[in-house]
Amino acid sequence: MSSINSKLSCLLIEKQKLHCIFGPLKSNRVKYTCFEVSHNFLILGATSGGLYLFRRDPCVFLQLIPNKEGPVNHIALSSDEKLIAFSSLKGVTCIIEIQDGDSRVINRSVEHVGSAVTSLLWSKETNKLYIADNIGRLSVINVSLFLFIIHI
Repeated sequence: MSSINSKLSCLLIEKQKLHCIFGPLKSNRVKYTCFEVSHNFLILGATSGGLYLFRRDPCVFLQLIPNKEGPVNHIALSSDEKLIAFSSLKGVTCIIEIQDGDSRVINRSVEHVGSAVTSLLWSKETNKLYIADNIGRLSVINVSLFLFIIHI
């Protein structure tokens, strides 16, 4: 995340409202590492591996989405705001589906483990996530949200 210039009058939200993003941090050891902003949401990745999800206006903390993959270094929110992709410093990329205050991991890729993920990009159709790393490797995750229910 870029350093905050003290002369800026706003950053993502009005400056006087920035205190809302620091409330959920329970420890001084946990720091935000990256962010993603959309029309409705602000998502902050942390050194703890957590994703802190906020509604933008008004700024309200919605939920902490934990992960076991390590510190988060990139976040990308799909255009329909239903899927969050993130990568960890280990090179693991995960896709999380968010709905009605709940979240679940729907895909986990280890294709870039050992490399530094440098970019995450959603296709316009929100069914493909492109992942690039520091050694020039590019991979694609095809996302399927079909749910099969079998009645017996």
